[in-house]
Amino acid sequence: MQYTEDFKRGIVRTLLASGMTRKEFAAKTKITVQALRKWVKQYKDEEIKNVDHNNRSKYSEEYKKSIVSKMLFDGITYETMSKKTGISSQLLEYWDNKYRYILIDEFEKRMANRRKKKVKKEARWHRYGAGAGRYE
Repeated sequence: MQYTEDFKRGIVRTLLASGMTRKEFAAKTKITVQALRKWVKQYKDEEIKNVDHNNRSKYSEEYKKSIVSKMLFDGITYETMSKKTGISSQLLEYWDNKYRYILIDEFEKRMANRRKKKVKKEARWHRYGAGAGRYE
């Protein structure tokens, strides 16, 4: 079947924006994976140039760390988190590589501080029993 150039560009734009894999997108749109692969290769650079970089979402560092923390400590995969948040799995992987060890270090420091904060028992005077008449 012959498709117009505008249709192909629109499909590539939609595929890139959706965050889906080519296989998932092909199943949804009834277009073959091979055709999608060819179109993406052909039009991807043009479509990325057309994106206004000022309109891209900017996420705070705290938000990025919270997402990576959820993935790290709850065992959530990139794909699952991508579907929950609408952020591409490639971007999540980039954040994970950037913040993973920083978060682990922060967590270990917090745990070390918790261990250090043991409360000392006050010395108590025993009035009755076998320990009567001494501090303990």
